[in-house]
Amino acid sequence: MITAINLFDSSLKKQLDSIQIDTIVYERHDDGFLLECTVNGSEKKNLEVDFYQWKFLVNSIKDAFFALQVESLVDDMVRKVDWIAEMPIRKMFGKSIIINTNKNTNQLRAISA
Repeated sequence: MITAINLFDSSLKKQLDSIQIDTIVYERHDDGFLLECTVNGSEKKNLEVDFYQWKFLVNSIKDAFFALQVESLVDDMVRKVDWIAEMPIRKMFGKSIIINTNKNTNQLRAISA
């Protein structure tokens, strides 16, 4: 099992070069999401983000139209989920969410290799 890390934890040392969110997982009454990602081109990681951090990430998605689609679907998922929901972004859209890490220098970090 991949341990989840907090993407915004300033105590973590290594800057991420790229983040591709493949799946978004939400459990009812949680204060955020678990993001199943591929980082730095090949590493699989689960990242934890709260709702505020999620909004920050949505604003960092390179494709603005895609960002609006995903944000709307995620908002619906949070409002309607009975227990746990998984949104397989890559399977639904044929592409992952790509985060522009250049725009977020020193704010998006990962566990040191």
